[in-house]
Amino acid sequence: MRRSGVRGWGLVRGQAIAVLLMAAAAGCSGAPSDAGADVDVDVEQSEVQSALRSAAWEPLGGNLNPFPGQFVSAPSLVVNPPARPALAFSTVDPVTGLDRAFVLRWRHGDWTAVGEGGFDGQGPSIAADDDGRLYACFAAAGKGPVVQRWDGDAWVARGGDIGIETGFAGTRYLVESCDGIQLARGHRPVVAWSADVGAKNDAVYVAQWQRPDRAWAGIGPGRIGGRAGSPSLATDGRDQLYVATFSPGGSFGGGDTTRVWSWDGAVWVQLGPDMPATGHPVIAAGRCSLHLALEDDASGAVTVMKWLDGAWSLLPSPGLGSAPALAFTSSGHPVVAFIDTGEPRTIRVVTLVRGAWRDVGGGVASLGTDTTVSLTIAVDARDRPTLAWSEEGFTGIGNVFAMRYGAALR
Repeated sequence: MRRSGVRGWGLVRGQAIAVLLMAAAAGCSGAPSDAGADVDVDVEQSEVQSALRSAAWEPLGGNLNPFPGQFVSAPSLVVNPPARPALAFSTVDPVTGLDRAFVLRWRHGDWTAVGEGGFDGQGPSIAADDDGRLYACFAAAGKGPVVQRWDGDAWVARGGDIGIETGFAGTRYLVESCDGIQLARGHRPVVAWSADVGAKNDAVYVAQWQRPDRAWAGIGPGRIGGRAGSPSLATDGRDQLYVATFSPGGSFGGGDTTRVWSWDGAVWVQLGPDMPATGHPVIAAGRCSLHLALEDDASGAVTVMKWLDGAWSLLPSPGLGSAPALAFTSSGHPVVAFIDTGEPRTIRVVTLVRGAWRDVGGGVASLGTDTTVSLTIAVDARDRPTLAWSEEGFTGIGNVFAMRYGAALR
C-alpha cells in the first residue's frame, strides 16, 4: 500500500504548531483540547510519562485465527462497557475453502465465540450499543453487505441484502467486506462499504437501517467520492455522519487521493480539498472533534489532522510509519496506533501529552519485513487501549492477535 502525501492540498506546513494547538483548544468550548494538555492540571507531565513507562501491554490470548496460516481479513474491534473487548475477523476454512467470519468476546480471561460456528461471509465490522448488544456487518456469500444483531442467544438479521434493498446493487456488483458500522441514536445501524462495479472501478456507499420500515435506505443517491474504495466511517454524538474515501493511483487513475465527506441531511459535502498522494485514511469522531489519520507519501510519516473552523489543521506527526488506526479517550483525546517503519518494523501506540505524542508502553510487537498488517484500536471506559491486528505474508502467515494496555491514559 502506498503512503500518503500532505502536499498540495492547501495546508500551510510552515504554520507554527503552537498556533494550531491554541486554535484546537478554542475549537470546542467546555471540552479539553485534543492537541493540548491530555492530563488533569494537578498531574505533572513527569508523573504521566512515568505511569506510561511502568505499565505494559498484556496479550489477550494467542493467535486467534482458528485456521492458522489461512488468509485473515482486517480485524474490527469494539469495547463493551465497562471493559469487554469484542473482535471480529474472517478467515478461510481449509476444508470447505469458504470464507468464515467470527465474532469473539473477551470474558474471564479468555476469548469465547459469540454464536456457534461463525458466519458464511467475509470482511466483518462490529459495533456495540449502550446496552452492550453487538452488531455485525459482513459480506455474505454472493450478497452484501448484511447486518445481524446478537440478542443474547442468537444472531438476528436486520433486513436483508443491503445493496439490493437500497437499489445500489447493479449488474456488476461485488462486495468483499463491510468496511464500517456505526450506531446512531436509537441504536440505528449505519454501514459503509465499497463494491467492485467495473474494471478498476470501485464505488463507496452508505446506508442506514429504517426501523419503521424494517428495511435499509441509502444515504445519498448512490456512490460517494467518485471511483473510490476503502471507506472509513464515523459518527458523532449529534448523529453527524462522516466518510473518508480513497482513490488508488497508478493504472486505477485516482492519484492515491483521500477525500472526506459529511452528510448534511440532503447531500454529501466534501470537507476540505482533495488530498492526493495519500493512503490508508481513517477517520474518527471524538468528543466534539473530528480527526483524520493517514500515511504521507512525501515524508513517509503518519499524518494526523483535526477539522477546525472549516479546514484541516495539522497536529504533530507521531513519526515515520504506515497503516494508522485511531481512537479516543473518554475525555476526547486521540490515540493512534501505527506501524513504525524503522528497523525492526514495530507496532506502536501513542497518545498526546501536553501537545506531544508519547509512546504507550514502548513497542507493542515486532513485525516481519514481508508482513502485511491491519490494525484496529479501541479505548475502554477505564481509558485503557486495546489493540488488535492481523498479519499476512508471502510465507502463509495468517494470524490475529490482541493486546491490552494495563494502565489508564490520563
